Amino acid sequence: MINKYKDRVFTNNKNLEFKIIYYKDTNNVIVEFIKTGYVKSTTMRSINNGTLKDKLSPTVCGVGVLGYKYKVTFDCNEYNKHEVWRGFIRRCYDEKHQINNPSYIGCNVSDNFKNYSYFYEWCDKQVGFNQKDDDGEYFHIDKDLLVKGNKTYSEETCVFIPKAINLALVKSVTSRGKFPMGVLWKESKKRFVARIAMGNKPVDIGYFKSSTEAFNAYKQAKENYLKELAEKWKDEIDPRAYNALMNYQVEITD
Repeated sequence: MINKYKDRVFTNNKNLEFKIIYYKDTNNVIVEFIKTGYVKSTTMRSINNGTLKDKLSPTVCGVGVLGYKYKVTFDCNEYNKHEVWRGFIRRCYDEKHQINNPSYIGCNVSDNFKNYSYFYEWCDKQVGFNQKDDDGEYFHIDKDLLVKGNKTYSEETCVFIPKAINLALVKSVTSRGKFPMGVLWKESKKRFVARIAMGNKPVDIGYFKSSTEAFNAYKQAKENYLKELAEKWKDEIDPRAYNALMNYQVEITD
């Protein structure tokens, strides 16, 4: 009688099949999801109402899994790891998101980072995690600083940095037109303008006869600005981020 449910197959409300591998009584049941091998202790009530979740089944954009260890919480007083995790997976794998954000086309997430439980533990070990900037905003996760041109969110390529640094690294191909980064044409002056963004404020550096001269002025100003940010946040950011900022090279092909 005790084993009457053993090996019986059920389906949850996501049409995922699982079987009972151990049955003691209605409140002490162990199931195994057939596709992923995820094992969970549960009750017959949860089995019958279909609410059991397979934490190894990809539920975010067809690639992200919750993993074994952690529940999703939304504590406003704590940095929301799950929101950040879902965010970069969507940027990489949600085609609708990429329509308005084409710079993420071709980006991807490492196998480890596709697992929320792994990402959860990784966050707690990182310099800058759960840190706030001057405006009280949590540091952003960034994949672009350590490896220039990087397309992968991974433990080797990601760091937490203040919003000001993240904004300084943004490259808007669609808004700058046919000229190099930081260069605009000023019709009223019949000159090229070198312009750098400092926070949310555009700052004009000067006017130049050629786009190359304007870019060189922009390059020097941008690299100096990144060094200033590095020194300001040196004690709050990962040493790898500090070194990357101090050695950052702006290229005309950026």
